[in-house]
Amino acid sequence: MSDYFLIGGLFPQKGFSVVDTEKVEQFHDEERLRREAEIPEDQKVAFHVVTFISSEADNWMAEGDIVIQRLDLEEEFMDVMRPNIHLFYETGIRNSPYRDEDLPHRARSNSLRIGKWSFETDSSEYVISDPLGRLVHIRTAKKSATSGMTKVLYHIGMVDQAKAKNPLKHKRPRTAWLVLKVIHRIFMDNRSSPTFGPAFRQSKLVMGKVWDPASDIEGLPSNVPCIKLTRSKLSKPIIKEFWERLLVDYLQDEYLVPRGLREMCRGIQYKRETRSRNSVSSVMVTPDEFEKILMYTAWPEWSEWQSPIGWKVMEEHAEAI
Repeated sequence: MSDYFLIGGLFPQKGFSVVDTEKVEQFHDEERLRREAEIPEDQKVAFHVVTFISSEADNWMAEGDIVIQRLDLEEEFMDVMRPNIHLFYETGIRNSPYRDEDLPHRARSNSLRIGKWSFETDSSEYVISDPLGRLVHIRTAKKSATSGMTKVLYHIGMVDQAKAKNPLKHKRPRTAWLVLKVIHRIFMDNRSSPTFGPAFRQSKLVMGKVWDPASDIEGLPSNVPCIKLTRSKLSKPIIKEFWERLLVDYLQDEYLVPRGLREMCRGIQYKRETRSRNSVSSVMVTPDEFEKILMYTAWPEWSEWQSPIGWKVMEEHAEAI
């Protein structure tokens, strides 16, 4: 499997204003990238590694992307080499080497074409692709890959409602896609682990963590602050473990943490530094912000039974548009 895949004409020539890059100067690195991109030796090129992306580019570029600048051409859009992140986990199958690339290829191609999440399955395996084409690929014993995910398949429209015993009265596609996004994040968070077994087992708990809170925001106006978050008591060990882990991220870069959780972290840290009783324990957030917060259900410290936050939809705020 190649270390990179090529995306033709992705990066606009004026795009350097929304990302930071470093030019590849080392000869050996440049030659390796030239071979990966299959660029002829007589063609003059420069490679630029993306080191930082602004919020304007986070749905179409990623840190580690390589922009290919052809020095002899005036290109309005330049090609990009992206690290080939394809996390594959196989369970329940013996002596069956994996060969078929059609499913992940379809999922990645669809995501890159439409700039959105994609999901592909043939019952014995499934692939989740984020908008950047980073893949989580699960293969299990025949017809069991999507076991426990029937509700998700219904709500994202992958099951024919005309043939269903109990057709849906209300579709919740946002909720269903969030389940898939959290599963994707679990595997991405564990990609340095020697095995994906723990991530696979953790992914089985996602539905219980995500479905009810995500269902509460289905259909709400995305940018209206209408959800009241309340921090759960830190006296409970599993809840304290979640906030301690989150504080590490907050202290590293507070803007990596979604607003709402960020304001609560700020309150916890202020209380510790000043020994004051004052602490932010509740915050109003929008449904879009709440969805970003629910991505943290990927952490094992977000217990299925004891959530680190409580939430309530404030109907008067949701209706006051």
